[in-house]
Amino acid sequence: MAKSGISLKLDGFEEMLKDIEAAGGTINKAVDSTMKQSAQIVQSELKKQMQGASPKAVDSGLINRMSSSVKWEGNVFTAEVGYKKGSYNPKKLDDGYKAVFINYGTPRIAPPRGFIGKAKKKAKQPVKKAQEQTFKKILERLQK
Repeated sequence: MAKSGISLKLDGFEEMLKDIEAAGGTINKAVDSTMKQSAQIVQSELKKQMQGASPKAVDSGLINRMSSSVKWEGNVFTAEVGYKKGSYNPKKLDDGYKAVFINYGTPRIAPPRGFIGKAKKKAKQPVKKAQEQTFKKILERLQK
């Protein structure tokens, strides 16, 4: 018994794939730029919250040593803001542990100051807005 099949010809599909591939470099640049902008928004807000922490502001030296980075792994972009935490050494705390202990409190550093949560909450909407604007620009480029 002979099999019958259905054939379908898609015109213009190859051109659309070429446009998407050509836009890839532009898209990567736009995403990289937006992730850097997002990291800057979060870092700025975190610094602001640390400076205004109650009952006592965080040491300006610690605040100024904060860093941010953007990483590309496969098809995932990640922005990191804060401090690196190395091995725990109670006699010589690195900045990462200092920030965590000041934020959440310890028996000696009380009460917790909570600047990390406040910064995340305040930065969420501006970051979302920046990312949505980039997404809209990418879609507009692909529709041309």
